Amino acid sequence: MAKGVYKKKTDSMIIVNDLRIQTVDRTSKDIGDFINSLKTAESFTSPNRVQLYDLYKYAELDPFFSGVWQKRVANILNKKLMFVGKEGKEIDSLAPLFKNKRFRDLLEDLMITILYGRSGYEFIPGPSFDFNKIPRKHLKLEKKKITIFQAGSDEGFAYEELPNVWVLGDPDDLGILHKIAPYSIYKRNCLGDYSQFIEIFGIPMRVIKYDANDQKTKQELLTMAESAGSALIMSIPKQAEIEIKNEGVNSSANGDLQSKFIDLLNKEIAIYVLGNVETSMSGRTGSLAKAKVQGEGQAEILQMDLETVLLWLNSEQFLSILKTYGYSTDQGEFKWEEEVDNAWLKDEKAIDDWLISKGFPLEEDYIYEKYGRPKPKDFDARVQKMEEEKLARVPDPKTGQKQTPKRGEAGKPKKMPGTGATGEMRSLWSRLRHALADFFDPAPKD
Repeated sequence: MAKGVYKKKTDSMIIVNDLRIQTVDRTSKDIGDFINSLKTAESFTSPNRVQLYDLYKYAELDPFFSGVWQKRVANILNKKLMFVGKEGKEIDSLAPLFKNKRFRDLLEDLMITILYGRSGYEFIPGPSFDFNKIPRKHLKLEKKKITIFQAGSDEGFAYEELPNVWVLGDPDDLGILHKIAPYSIYKRNCLGDYSQFIEIFGIPMRVIKYDANDQKTKQELLTMAESAGSALIMSIPKQAEIEIKNEGVNSSANGDLQSKFIDLLNKEIAIYVLGNVETSMSGRTGSLAKAKVQGEGQAEILQMDLETVLLWLNSEQFLSILKTYGYSTDQGEFKWEEEVDNAWLKDEKAIDDWLISKGFPLEEDYIYEKYGRPKPKDFDARVQKMEEEKLARVPDPKTGQKQTPKRGEAGKPKKMPGTGATGEMRSLWSRLRHALADFFDPAPKD
């Protein structure tokens, strides 16, 4: 088929099966390879990311990068996802989808979009949710095509015409790995050099001296030395002199030079992926207090991931794809469950306590929503009963009779003068405040 021709997809065709997928190039890479692949990917006339994506696979093998990146992936996978209606109430009809392993696989791969700058998925028609990942080397976003070959030909499918194909990304987005890859290359090559250094200088050198005219003794000494181990052997005549300059060896013989260089590279990776180094390397580079402060900056990046994934899931195309599997998505949207930050609530409680102590009233709905507690349906009746029980226990100082609460309009408790809050509400807030204090205050030490 001629170059640039679009191939028509039949209803029964699985696109991925029609692609000519090639294995990843796992040969050794250096910084020159990275620069060349970056230039090719950024070419204005014929951009090609094949070599760059091979380098990305090279960088993904970096254990440190994998560790810090998994923090961002875990933030998505460990968060509870809900589908809520317009009133904010959870819709249970999508609950089976959230328990589907393939949906969890999709969430995990959506994060890879941030690494590579693009992703594509072909959803397989059928009764259950399933999909194939389209190799990123075959996604040509600048031409809006999925090409049969990863390079050299534009023959392929126009993905915008395929309702069951979902492609994400931007033509100019190279993903964050294009900034991580150079550091991974430097680090791997540094480790290779250090391994070679240990192999050469890690075992003491053995120097054999022999008489220049006695070749038989020389051969016997060499044979004996070789049979004694694999350490470096140097044989010289007694009449000769040899001097080994080892100033450079001594400066790095303990590995400190290489270790500092690798730490520097790891710091750069951590800063770019998480926005800090303390939450990943606090044991060597800083204090726990500093790690806590920098962790707040990390939380901003994690929140950004949550918002990005949410935008993708709530896209019109993905919601339409879910309908093909029998899920009703017209009256709702995806939303992450809000988590309670106890440290933040404790600070907020101190402010609320201060407002109450100064006579500023707070709405009861605010209290329940703020602290994530369900409000009783018979709230007013309970407040009235609590006030009546309280007054019944305390005689009126003037008459000595049991007291009854004063009622205002429509039987509602009267507001206390100068406060704007009812006596019942103040009593209820007092109880709630003590309960919150017991919950947030640390237990006494033994």
